[in-house]
Amino acid sequence: MEEHTEKWISGVKGEDRDKLLSYGEYFEVKGDDVLILEGNKQDTLYLLLEGELEAQAKSHRSHVVLGIIKAGESVGEMSVIDPFVASATIKAREKARLWRIKRDQFETFIEENPVIATQVLKYLATTMARRVRKAGERLVRQADSMYYDWD
Repeated sequence: MEEHTEKWISGVKGEDRDKLLSYGEYFEVKGDDVLILEGNKQDTLYLLLEGELEAQAKSHRSHVVLGIIKAGESVGEMSVIDPFVASATIKAREKARLWRIKRDQFETFIEENPVIATQVLKYLATTMARRVRKAGERLVRQADSMYYDWD
């Protein structure tokens, strides 16, 4: 069992975690490899085991770095729950090792393992809530800085 899978879903232990991981696959990428391309259909959840990834989005003027994904964190949570197009580009900052599961494999896992799946879905919901909360805080700080009273 990978060290970073322990951090990933702390509520899922031992055999249950191994069962989840058996539904996906391990792979490696090189620096600058793109995992997810903003605007493209996305149907995969990734867990970063080693290395760093960068999340970025395009504005009408530039690319904006949304954040850095470190070992033990995941990306693509929304796509396995609500398939749509990717809201950001995710690329490797350096050589990285990951685990991934496609939406159809994830749905099979849920159907075959509903008790374990509840813990995994709680984790995914918590991760998405934290990211939305953080993005909201960032927007408020940006709005405040635009209307700062210099007097």
